[in-house]
This record gives sequence, structure tokens and C-alpha cells, in this order.
Amino acid sequence: MQKYQQLADVLKGTGHPTRIAIIKAIGEKEKSVNELSEASGAEQSLTSHHLEKLKHCGVVESRREGKFVLYRLNFASQVVRSIYEEVICLN
Repeated sequence: MQKYQQLADVLKGTGHPTRIAIIKAIGEKEKSVNELSEASGAEQSLTSHHLEKLKHCGVVESRREGKFVLYRLNFASQVVRSIYEEVICLN
């Protein structure tokens, strides 16, 4: 049942157009919130909010580099890899 809960959390966390744009943008390489804001077309504060939601459900990981926080997809998760592949197929 825990496996289904994880899947439900990820699907719920990715269920927004801006979050899908973020997933697409960081699939190839990690990016800062500024870069993701530009890629998604959302304001920086809204992008940060969406990134926190994605981190909370395990889709996105982050690391600090100097004064910047860089975000990347959690490809260790098979669920995240599958979602990313589906998002890429949209274009």
C-alpha cells in the first residue's frame, strides 16, 4: 500500500501546468529558480512555491551552489523517470 501512496503523492504533486513546465525544464540539467521562472513563464515567487511542492512529493531535489539553489529531477525514482518521459512526449 505504501507504493501506491508514493505514486498518489507524486501524481498529486505534479498535477499543475506550471509544475509540468518545471519538470520539462529541469529534465536535461539542473537550474536555478530564476531559470525555471523564465522557462515556466511564472513569477519567481510562484515558481519557488511550485518547487517546494515538487520537493515535498519527492520529484525534485536541490543543492546549494554559492548563493544559488539548483534544482534537478529525482531520477532515482522510477515514478519520476516515467513522468518525465511522458512530459517529454507531449512535445
